[in-house]
Amino acid sequence: MPLLVFITTLFFLLSPPSEASASAFDRWLSWDGLTASFTQLEYDTGGALIRMSEGNLTLQRPSYALWKVHTPDPQEFYASAQGVWHYDPWLEVATFHPSEADSNQSTLALFSGSKSALEERFIVAEIDNQLLFTPRERDAQIASVRLTLSTEGYPRTIELRTSLGHRTLIELNETQAGDFAADIFAFTPPAGTEIQ
Repeated sequence: MPLLVFITTLFFLLSPPSEASASAFDRWLSWDGLTASFTQLEYDTGGALIRMSEGNLTLQRPSYALWKVHTPDPQEFYASAQGVWHYDPWLEVATFHPSEADSNQSTLALFSGSKSALEERFIVAEIDNQLLFTPRERDAQIASVRLTLSTEGYPRTIELRTSLGHRTLIELNETQAGDFAADIFAFTPPAGTEIQ
């Protein structure tokens, strides 16, 4: 399954922390929805940049995400509690990945907003405005996820490292809090789409 699928269910109205001293973990859990533009950089095991893509995302906790890659190759991902639709507009092909078929559901819990779910599935370390999540599952494809947060608790960067040594860095910009209706995350295949 594409790495973006992990991210989209990856991963969201803002409730500001009640105290300026709120921990990064508390700030991460303090908001419900957001929208942002992103730049995604993918690196090989030697650290060489192999791909850059750009797009927009909308997240609504606990289980909705819409991730649209605009360049270089348009791709769309619609996530809900049931699973993730991946749509390729160039090929006019859509594929559904049910939640129960994903062995890396622990990674998707990052965006659920549930502290207990996160602590059950990850070892969580906090350093200043960063959170490091390491899956407790030994054979997880994702080795770690590092989040750098704004003072409001929004993700500024998301860095994923895989068990094979690859690294993906996602930089988020123009982030805005919101409360989004579930129907914007529903995928309706365009006429002529092949369902796989």
